[in-house]
Amino acid sequence: MAKLGLIFLAVLAVTSVDGHLRLVYPKARMYDLDFIINFRSRSPCGMPENADGKGIFKTKLITGSSINIAWTLGFAHQGGFRIQILDRNGTVKHELTPTSDVTPWFSSNNATIQNFQAILPAGFTCNHCIIRITRNAAERATPIRPFQYWSCADVEIDNFPCSQLNCYHEGTMASTCNSPSCTCKNHLISGHRCQFVNECQTNADCNNQGWRPQGFMESCQFYPQGAASGLAFGPTDNIKAQDTEAAKTPVKLSMACTDMVIGSARGNTFRLFDYYSRDRGTPRMDTYYGGSDSLTAAVGSEENGVTTLRWRKKLNADGPTDHAIVDSVFDVIYAYGQKVPFTHDKPSGIINTPQETTFYGDDELKYHGTQHRGRHSLNLFGASKDQLTLAPCSGSWSTKCSAGKCDHHLDWSIYNDGTVHFKMSAKTDRWVALGISIDTKMPNSDAIVGWVSNGKVYFRDRYILTYANPAIDAINNVNLVNGSLSNGITSFNFNRRINTSDTQNDVSLHGCHYFFFGVGGDYVSVSETISPHPTIPAITSEKVCIDAGKCSHMKPPYNGAASISTLTHLIVIAVSLILINVFD
Repeated sequence: MAKLGLIFLAVLAVTSVDGHLRLVYPKARMYDLDFIINFRSRSPCGMPENADGKGIFKTKLITGSSINIAWTLGFAHQGGFRIQILDRNGTVKHELTPTSDVTPWFSSNNATIQNFQAILPAGFTCNHCIIRITRNAAERATPIRPFQYWSCADVEIDNFPCSQLNCYHEGTMASTCNSPSCTCKNHLISGHRCQFVNECQTNADCNNQGWRPQGFMESCQFYPQGAASGLAFGPTDNIKAQDTEAAKTPVKLSMACTDMVIGSARGNTFRLFDYYSRDRGTPRMDTYYGGSDSLTAAVGSEENGVTTLRWRKKLNADGPTDHAIVDSVFDVIYAYGQKVPFTHDKPSGIINTPQETTFYGDDELKYHGTQHRGRHSLNLFGASKDQLTLAPCSGSWSTKCSAGKCDHHLDWSIYNDGTVHFKMSAKTDRWVALGISIDTKMPNSDAIVGWVSNGKVYFRDRYILTYANPAIDAINNVNLVNGSLSNGITSFNFNRRINTSDTQNDVSLHGCHYFFFGVGGDYVSVSETISPHPTIPAITSEKVCIDAGKCSHMKPPYNGAASISTLTHLIVIAVSLILINVFD
């Protein structure tokens, strides 16, 4: 059976999907987003009541009854969970898990639990109170900043007869019921309150990627209108979204504000739908945000472990959750579901439950892992192809090309002294970087980063260990010849030995590697720190192979220092000849 395939064609600039905590029963209040974090949103829930303006839905519960509280979980964080009853103002009234302020987390040793059998307190009633689950993400927390996700459900607790209990998803409760059990609309819906929905139960039910334009700002990640008061930052009634700092800051997250198509297939049956991703939470169908499914045709299949999905949609945007496909460079991202061995950018709680191998099930929309995703910058009209030219002892690569002009250029030559000389330029006044990797991913890659500020050149040998800013190498093995910023073009000439003494932080240039071309955001020259790149780095379409043994005829040119030395030598010779002539 094929894993769920995701393809994201990003019409913006690009870690990942993680977090994903959302109450299923009792039903989470709208908007039931699953990436609501404590320090980015306001207590007690992060999401205000009646955020969608459609009224408050309250699940009716029976005083003193046993209820199976259930939630979705897209990433198994370390640290446990806590479930509480709050009054409408957010004051804690009861602990439903065996927790307290002294021992705040339950089930820290089993990170994959997605339900808990709770007993509502006997004699406790409320017309409107809240059941809140809080999920600790211990691996992301710091001593000064806890990292927690939360989700809230509005409930009403009383001595209800079963006939007065409400059902989900158009289920019905018999007026002469003897037990609180709803009749569900169809076989895809289950649970005593019809709270569980399977999108695909059998192959017959299954018969049925994303993009964003470059230049989007972080303000596109604000909550939907009506929910903004739940955010710890963002526009208020007196501040328009376009006047906030987020409206001036390029989007950093790969998935944020991205139009997507997501699908899966089993044999010749498939399912494919139009989705939208607001942040790093689980993407939701376009209809969730008031849009519509704009796919006009689709076909899919899975054969010998290979899933193939094809679809058609209009070029023009169709609603608030679609991005128009235009003749320009798009940031394209893709991902697909993971299997054992699981990969995470930070240690998952699964490391504490090593027997767990089923958390990421087939065709489940959960975290894709660090090894099951990728990204490219493309013009879908085909007018922006990179220009890569390879020869045994030299090469050139130009990217972000349009109408015969390219914004980024890299040239290199291989010499018989074991060095490679580079010329790199980009149309920018930000930092510029060359990355060298054995694959198309950032972790464990060599990097050379530079910029020019107030006429001074900053140029460093660095190493990328994870998806984080590259650290400066303790040993600098890059020789800068010159650098400049002129007419909006940042340029560097430099060289590096194919094999250096720094075997820990330098990737050997011998053999075949992918080159990355990164153009960055801001920099702080004093500390030589840099902010993430706002757009996806370009990657060579194939590996660049370097073998100095094939370049024995290539003699290195003089670098800047050698040229000065040679010029001085010539002057000395000239002076000597003049003196000889005088004395003659």
